[in-house]
Amino acid sequence: MKIGIAMLLILIPSSFIFCQEDLYEAKNSAKNCFQLFLVNEISIAYKRSISDRSAIRLQVDFNSRAAEEKRYSEYLSVPNSSIRETTNFSNYQNYSFFLDYLIQHKYSNNFLFLYGIGPLFKHEYFHGKNKDMYNKISERYFTNWSAGICLVTGIDVPVYSFFSLNAEYRLQVFHICERINYNFSKLDGWKYEIDGIRIGLSFHF
Repeated sequence: MKIGIAMLLILIPSSFIFCQEDLYEAKNSAKNCFQLFLVNEISIAYKRSISDRSAIRLQVDFNSRAAEEKRYSEYLSVPNSSIRETTNFSNYQNYSFFLDYLIQHKYSNNFLFLYGIGPLFKHEYFHGKNKDMYNKISERYFTNWSAGICLVTGIDVPVYSFFSLNAEYRLQVFHICERINYNFSKLDGWKYEIDGIRIGLSFHF
């Protein structure tokens, strides 16, 4: 009985290791990868392996929001006063494009460690409109374009032969050109951003 338990304790970890090796062999044979990030921004990416340890990835981040708010007010101190309407509308869009050159290292049989560098291009736009209770309309907007480089590091954990989980950090350094209409100003300069951890799914084919 004791011998059987000992053999079981040996076989279970061994079978897990061999299973992980099979997952990596199947995943490494797939040259293409589609990635979807859903935590800390929505992002999609296509990655193409160019060797056993390197890959090229094109990634697009996007964030779009539109909102409209209406408020109604009435002067109770004024007899027979009419109800006034105030409307606020806003539209925000942000798009980022990354082209990463990635180096991938296999650590034991549990995960891949990756890091890389590449160019980035960003565009951000905001438009707001306000109509007050006297039907006076005011508008404001800003738009900017950015270009720079991005450093990325993260891990990739295989789950199935065609599916894995990944988490990444990004450091962005870029030059920004911004135009703002409501105070007739412009901003040109360098800026850096550190993204929060990004968690996503990878599908290998």
